[in-house]
Amino acid sequence: MDERESRALDASVEFRLLYENAPLPYQSLDSDGNIIAVNPAWLEGLGYSAEEAIGRWFGDFLAEDQVPKFRERFPHFKEAGETHGADFAMRRKDGAHVRWMANGRIAHNDDGSFRQTHCIFVDVTCERAAEERAAVINRIARIFMKGTDAEAHSAVLKEILEATGSEIGALGHIDRDGNSIVPTFAGDVWDGCGVAAKSIVYLRDEWGAATWAECLRDGLSRFSNEPARVPDGHIPVKCHAVVAIKDHGEVIGQISVANRPDGYDEQVVALLESIAESVGPVLRAQLERGWRERDLEEAVRELEQVKGSLEHIIEERTSDLRGSIDELVQALHAKDEFLASMSHELRTPLNSIIGFSGVMLKGLTGELSEEQLRQLDMVNRAGVHLLAIVDDMLDLSKIETGHMRLVPEEFDINVLIQDAVEPFRASLDEKGVKLTVHECAAPAVVFTDRGRAGQILYNLLSNAAKFTTAGGIDIDAECSEDGVVFRIADSGAGIAANQQNAIFERYYQIRTPEVGKPTGTGLGLSVSRLLAQVLGGDLVLVHSEPGIGSLFELRIPAQLPDSEGI
Repeated sequence: MDERESRALDASVEFRLLYENAPLPYQSLDSDGNIIAVNPAWLEGLGYSAEEAIGRWFGDFLAEDQVPKFRERFPHFKEAGETHGADFAMRRKDGAHVRWMANGRIAHNDDGSFRQTHCIFVDVTCERAAEERAAVINRIARIFMKGTDAEAHSAVLKEILEATGSEIGALGHIDRDGNSIVPTFAGDVWDGCGVAAKSIVYLRDEWGAATWAECLRDGLSRFSNEPARVPDGHIPVKCHAVVAIKDHGEVIGQISVANRPDGYDEQVVALLESIAESVGPVLRAQLERGWRERDLEEAVRELEQVKGSLEHIIEERTSDLRGSIDELVQALHAKDEFLASMSHELRTPLNSIIGFSGVMLKGLTGELSEEQLRQLDMVNRAGVHLLAIVDDMLDLSKIETGHMRLVPEEFDINVLIQDAVEPFRASLDEKGVKLTVHECAAPAVVFTDRGRAGQILYNLLSNAAKFTTAGGIDIDAECSEDGVVFRIADSGAGIAANQQNAIFERYYQIRTPEVGKPTGTGLGLSVSRLLAQVLGGDLVLVHSEPGIGSLFELRIPAQLPDSEGI
């Protein structure tokens, strides 16, 4: 062996050691695109053995829709002599897809003819998935901002089918009675199933054990690549995935897709979950608006019926009585119109602003500068503040009219306390105000409306934080078999004796030199006491002294009283 051959052999051995130990996947193809060599990182990344890879055509390892792209690009690669940033969806042995970006060069023989390719791959699966999720969410956000409810749902479902590569799908919601309603189908479901009605209602008691039903019950996403059992006449479901749509942790709807040619995996489910997260606040706003509109229509119909039955009596009585009734009708109409207008014109856009700004703050729509994030956070917090004011006014109206709907559940008081204090920790630390929490000594479980109990506690902590600029805030919980007593003490501005009897009156605002002009509507304490009484408890001011601080006591029974008629 001469010196030249020896150097060539050494270089060959050195090259083999390099690519076998390289952390990035490597492969070499012949002129027909068949695999000559791969390194361990390539085999590990796709889950194949060397025997299963060597000699096979590279297109066999691509997702089905990527094969034409390889056929088109490979001749150009050989002609150009190099390629950079070629993106392929690779098919693992287990059927899952990963995205690899290739950079490669052509190796030639001494006579200049083609010998083989040398390509290094970088796994860009996470980057591409994030880009696709952000793009889909952006398109869906624009759809909701432009179209009506029915138009938006249909367009959103079309986007979901395209983004996931599914043939059929459905977008449904939970009504106020807890039943599942599927008003939007796509992918020829109507024709294939011969369904006459344009919406289907699944009563909660009849949900059964189907995948979609389990998802609605526990809120967990599911997918299966096995054929599903369906009723006679239903379109065959070869594979499917279901994801719950939630708002503040409550399941309010569901996205269902089926018959994806390559089946479903965790990546597709993650995309669906991102879409569901962005859709949740908007869907909640649309549902509540629709419910209020139907309530208003029903109230108007009932009012018209009462009016018709009373017309004869009214005519027999004095004109003064007829005038009084007309004024009452006008007042009721004005109130209903005001509430409907407030719900539609304020809560719907506020929920959209909060939801979409939250999505942007999470970075799902692209990277933002520090200043953009700061200003967007101001928008988000302002939206939350305005929504709280609107909710206070609506809650007061519901309580006054006896339409407050309670949702009792069993929960741990200590968990409720932690959830309530968490939003205030950062701001109190900035002011140097010490927050002390004394939880129940043992786990204390109550059965009441958790959301309303948390709302009262949040209002009390919000007031304490607003009026306390130094010192501390103490939250003490005393639990027993009868319920729980919260004591919220602060070292804030305190309340003058001549104001203490009025603090629970509606629209009353406490004025102190330390805080200056009060903010809000003056409904916080009034609504909080009424909510406490609706829950069977009470809220009282134990004592307060200007410059020293205040102590409030909130009592909530362990069991929600009979809520019939509430």
